Amino acid sequence: MNTLKWEDVDWSGDKITVHDSKRKHHGAEKAMRFPAILPEVRPYLEEAFEQAEEGTVYILRKTSHKNYRKAFMKILNNAGVAPWSNLFNNMRKSAVTDAAKWLPSHIVNAWFGHSEVISIEFYRQVTEEDYKTAVGRESAIPQNFTQQASIEGKERREEKNSKIEIPLKTQDDAFQAVNPRTVRKNKMGDEGLEPPTLSV
Repeated sequence: MNTLKWEDVDWSGDKITVHDSKRKHHGAEKAMRFPAILPEVRPYLEEAFEQAEEGTVYILRKTSHKNYRKAFMKILNNAGVAPWSNLFNNMRKSAVTDAAKWLPSHIVNAWFGHSEVISIEFYRQVTEEDYKTAVGRESAIPQNFTQQASIEGKERREEKNSKIEIPLKTQDDAFQAVNPRTVRKNKMGDEGLEPPTLSV
């Protein structure tokens, strides 16, 4: 990252040239990538350009690889952002995952310098946002069909429940299963618990 130069920025073409030393062995064409300057990045890049002193060559201050993490932690602290695990690796994974949601895979691979296999295996992730998108989208099945299927399913469940039989010995047992208090009262009759008194 600290090798990016202002001369690599193509303001009119909305792209930036990234010199990829890791891919030099694949040929001169593979040694350079040309990702777009996304609208999320451009305002900050323009601000940095305006604040840069005359004759500044590099976009980012030159920092040794050993001090990358220390410098980035300072930036996060100043911005009030809590650090996360595997700072640079997870940041790159997030960038690839986000880009893959709206860009064709061959463009993602060209801009990030990955093969399709490496991109899928090591960088693209399934996020919670993916689940929200999946369950929040409009059903591909017509709404009236979905509602009818739901109603029919409910009717089948109710019919199945109504067919469940409890073995009962007598009619009174069946009635008592529905309302045991009523059965108990009817069995007693109007006389109550005491035996009837003979009339004189």
